[in-house]
Amino acid sequence: MRTLKVVFILAAVVLLAACRGHRETVTGDYGTGVVSGQIVMASGMANASPAGVRVAVGGTGMSAVVGADGRFAFAGVGEGAELIFERRSDGVSARLSLASTSAPVVVELSQSVATLSSHRRASPPVPQEQIEGTITAASATSITVHDSHGNDVVVQITDKTLIRKGGTALTAADLRTGMRVHVAAIDSANNTKTAVLVIVQDENDDHGNAGQIMTANGTVKSVGSDSLVVTTVPKGDITVKVDGNTIIRKQGAIITLAGIKAGDGVNTMGQRIDDHTLLARQIEVRGNDRNEPEEMAAAGTVKSVGSDNLVVTTHDKGDVTVKVDAGTVIRRDGTTIHLADVKPGDFAAAEGQKVDDHTLLARAIEVHGSGHH
Repeated sequence: MRTLKVVFILAAVVLLAACRGHRETVTGDYGTGVVSGQIVMASGMANASPAGVRVAVGGTGMSAVVGADGRFAFAGVGEGAELIFERRSDGVSARLSLASTSAPVVVELSQSVATLSSHRRASPPVPQEQIEGTITAASATSITVHDSHGNDVVVQITDKTLIRKGGTALTAADLRTGMRVHVAAIDSANNTKTAVLVIVQDENDDHGNAGQIMTANGTVKSVGSDSLVVTTVPKGDITVKVDGNTIIRKQGAIITLAGIKAGDGVNTMGQRIDDHTLLARQIEVRGNDRNEPEEMAAAGTVKSVGSDNLVVTTHDKGDVTVKVDAGTVIRRDGTTIHLADVKPGDFAAAEGQKVDDHTLLARAIEVHGSGHH
């Protein structure tokens, strides 16, 4: 039994450390890569169709709900991205880290685990190209885009091309001249370009238009009562407006505008107002990169549980107080629980911000078993 306890503690510490390192990667600035692929449900799942699964790219605010074919694609993604899969109807909740954004993937999804399918792996990496501009010609098999450099670029459309406006899937027949689009394409044979993803940014239809999508990623210069100014490269200062629909997160926890400070790094996405103003749909706060708090982990036997903390007896530091706040996620065997569900004698592994050598503010706590069993 003692051997099993030690193995659990070491495994939990390694797992939490790995998650910590990865979080710093995926909450960085957006990139230029494309993530595309298809979801297939693992054998044994009651619902064998991927329809209704929401796929999101961690730290970016990008998300889409897939259809029965399970296909998805996102443009402007950095290396080391994390995909998040959720479907509330049957409790699907899983994450998958990607080492590269250069090749399509097939993801096998179960209730709580997402893995790259080894026997249905997609084609080798191919060069990706980003094209942004206005459609000047459209057919069932191609579009011509007048890009920001003044060039007319012909892009082939196939049955594998994903076409979206916001979270809505479109078809080639929906593409019309005058639409502003972002196209992620691959260089095919004979120097032709084939679209992997077409994102409609602006469409003058009968329902009006909410404005094209715009991002501003950089360092917070100032914070006001309903907006913040973000210094970006290469556009300089961008005013990011906030309203009642704006979602603001820091390390997975919902915060208010007042929780953002000058010097914090942020990723913002929302509706473009002009070249230097946007109305934010989502803001991800990375904290002050120049003064990031030190990380700390503690694993051992729970000695006591209070109203907002627990004390863990570790083998190297002795007793460590693990503080809990609204942003702390506590899990037992993959299921989220409350602090009151943790009992003395349980084994717990916590990670978060170091307060002092014997105190940490937990971001995540993994609970396992009980010393009494």
